[in-house]
Amino acid sequence: MRKRNTDSPGPLLPVPALDLLADPIRRGIVWELAYKPRTVTELARRLGQSQPLISKHLRILRDAELLEAS
Repeated sequence: MRKRNTDSPGPLLPVPALDLLADPIRRGIVWELAYKPRTVTELARRLGQSQPLISKHLRILRDAELLEAS
């Protein structure tokens, strides 16, 4: 009987949450919100992006249930 090689984890499986956080803007949003709630205007100013772009990324993160609006 052959021993299985346990040094290799095998093929990479998709992890949707990690794929979403690969985007630097979404990562920045999550980072900012980890410290305190912020408005879209605050996020846009702090990240140097437009409000519509931040809103788009917030919708993506909400749809993936990585954050919630209050």
